[in-house]
Amino acid sequence: MNYALPLENQQKGYVLITVLVMITAIMGLAMTMGQRALGARTRTVYSCERIKTRHAARSGLASAFENLLLDQTPWDGPGDSWALGEAFDLTGIQVTTITRDEQARININAMIYPSGDINRLLFRAFSKLSPGKDLDAADWLSQANDRAARYPVLPLDSSFALNFLGLSPDHPVADEITWSGNGKINLNTASNRVLTALGGPEFSRQVQRIREEKPIESVFDSRLTDNLLQGLLPVVDIRSSTFRIEVQASGSLVTCHLEALVVRQGDSVILLQSNEWWS
Repeated sequence: MNYALPLENQQKGYVLITVLVMITAIMGLAMTMGQRALGARTRTVYSCERIKTRHAARSGLASAFENLLLDQTPWDGPGDSWALGEAFDLTGIQVTTITRDEQARININAMIYPSGDINRLLFRAFSKLSPGKDLDAADWLSQANDRAARYPVLPLDSSFALNFLGLSPDHPVADEITWSGNGKINLNTASNRVLTALGGPEFSRQVQRIREEKPIESVFDSRLTDNLLQGLLPVVDIRSSTFRIEVQASGSLVTCHLEALVVRQGDSVILLQSNEWWS
């Protein structure tokens, strides 16, 4: 028995298969082109949003500069807080700005004088941030010099200091130390922890009581007796000049992060260092 299809039916089958193959190829090509177009559109939108978030972040930085110049921040006033947050919306981008007072904290790089000697007043305060630890100034000096020899252009950072104190990177003490600033601690903005480390619990209570009545206007304020300062004049101040500004500008696809270290001098704000990245 011969089960072969008639020639006409065979030809129809070949045509049908050819048509199906062509349809499949066309659909595949269309999907590929669509994916490419969608990818190109997504990349375009992403690039545009990077530009928008960068612009928004820089607007947030400019706003922080303006606040510093207008002195609309509590750096000279009472309270333990050393950070001020500001949030606003700019053309669909959510901007958050935090200005941190670097002089409300202990500057670990100021604990060594340019001559190489240890600043014992600051080191004593620093060592008291970790109660129960018997810290040696000579050991700090030795480890700091070893690190400087390995990384001569990099300042000491908080991770180095926390490791020396035997504390974890996320320990609350991280908020009380800095690697920048002029080394003087602002009595008007330093936290209870920093003031206690600087002069003891009674010193901290008295300074906070005084500044709650009225901001301290001078290190020679009549309310600050010689006995209260206990020889701390070389390492204290009542107004801050160094600040760290952190800005986040978030869109639907990307967030721009901007961090800047600035110095306020008279009627100007000077940018010392900045870093920008996206996530």
